Amino acid sequence: MTLTELLAALPMRLPRPEANEKFERGYSAVKDAFSDVEPTIQAELDTLVKMLAASISKDAWDELAEGDVATVLRAFASRSVDLPQSVESFLWRELSSCTRPNLLDALCESFIHEWAPNDERTRRLARVITARSDWLSKRHQNVFRTVPELFDLESGAISFGRWMVQQPNAFDAVRARGVNAPHDVGFMAYAHAAWLESLPQPTSREIVDKVFAWITPSVAEPLIGDRGAAAVSRLLSPWRQSMPKPDLRAYLVERLMIAYGDPRNENPHFWDRVGGEGKRVMLRWLAGRRLEAFIEVVSLAEDQGSHGSQWANRRSFWMGLYEQGLIDEAWVAFTKPASAHAIKLFKKTGDLAYSHFGERVGARLDTCILIMHIGRYVVVEGSHSFRIHVFTKTDSKAPKLYGDSYDVDDFLLPVEDTQNTQRHIGDWMSWVRRRVL
Repeated sequence: MTLTELLAALPMRLPRPEANEKFERGYSAVKDAFSDVEPTIQAELDTLVKMLAASISKDAWDELAEGDVATVLRAFASRSVDLPQSVESFLWRELSSCTRPNLLDALCESFIHEWAPNDERTRRLARVITARSDWLSKRHQNVFRTVPELFDLESGAISFGRWMVQQPNAFDAVRARGVNAPHDVGFMAYAHAAWLESLPQPTSREIVDKVFAWITPSVAEPLIGDRGAAAVSRLLSPWRQSMPKPDLRAYLVERLMIAYGDPRNENPHFWDRVGGEGKRVMLRWLAGRRLEAFIEVVSLAEDQGSHGSQWANRRSFWMGLYEQGLIDEAWVAFTKPASAHAIKLFKKTGDLAYSHFGERVGARLDTCILIMHIGRYVVVEGSHSFRIHVFTKTDSKAPKLYGDSYDVDDFLLPVEDTQNTQRHIGDWMSWVRRRVL
């Protein structure tokens, strides 16, 4: 008796009841959440392969369940296991006449998951699925009917990706066509690449929103890994040599930080995948918002003392350098009173620029500091009559960006060092320009 004959003798599953909306929503949520989970560890899979090989050799099937065969079939179709030739030949032969929904579901899921263009195995699996189409589950019949591109191994993924570009919300549109896990690998990975290549330059809010709808859907986790990083890099690529309008820049910064964290000190593996150019764009944008937040917080803190009116000119000067693209990165360290103002502003506005900062420790605890990278220099600005300090980036005394705490005495230069320090008196702005530009 063959495996097909044995399985045919087993009771068939009961007809599927009429689906209801609540069930379908639950099914889709579970499918999305666990679409990339491998349920069988390698040791268990190897054991099942040996059992199947022994059953084929002895023509004895009493030790194998249908689920065991489905597990091996799924691994075989997805290329995650090397099978003996006898087992592989047996599976191809049995699939050609299979009518068991459980096995055909495993075949279809693996086909979509491991789809590759112009690939012979993908082509052979497609022929089997086409031949067994009458016995597929309604779910997979629907998928193959609404996504016929799956059977076009030359340009199917490209066509599908180009169609995605036309959708205001590609993630929802793909799900509407029956694909439960739009961020899956296989066919959807190739479709993602085609979508990204066909996407217009993301310089308008409309195109930016299309990208975010795909990579940060409201009903699923953000797209991460190389595909997510490539999409973020594409969002940032138009701005390597220019600046978007302030409202678009603020929108991009907020959405990217919520989804992927702060590139200065969060999620480093992801931001490394985005690439140096994209990360520098993001850091430059964050520097501008950090400058504004620093000046606003320090102005509030100093309004309560005797230094509250000194920041208007400084704001104009530093923000002017920033808008010229001259300030690459920035970080701040607040005193305890200034930290309280920053936290209050964050709670009021939700602006993340007020929630990330270092702490002042050690000497001169009334002084907040702003650390900037300008070209090859590290420039330190400060409150309460702190002198501007200039270091080269290679100077071991220069304070590092993104620290948790800063003691001014660690980098304070002597008053006599007028080459590298400058008080805010006279034409101090021209001094800064001559020194670092």
